[in-house]
Amino acid sequence: MMMGLLTDTFSENMMTDTQHQLSVKIAETLEKLQDLNPDLYGERYSKLYAPYGDISNWTVKTLHQIEQDLIDNAK
Repeated sequence: MMMGLLTDTFSENMMTDTQHQLSVKIAETLEKLQDLNPDLYGERYSKLYAPYGDISNWTVKTLHQIEQDLIDNAK
């Protein structure tokens, strides 16, 4: 029983750490977009942060979208 509890706690900590790392990466990547395209930055920002943001938007898909925005606006 104790091993299962430890495994569950470890899994939860790994998921929390992974989500934290993803959140940091999204925030850092979004920051790079700010100077390239302020309007698009504002649009992406509002989907992530209060008062209109939604925690469900903090995903790998969002990160990829912002990375693509950087590529598209670097041209």
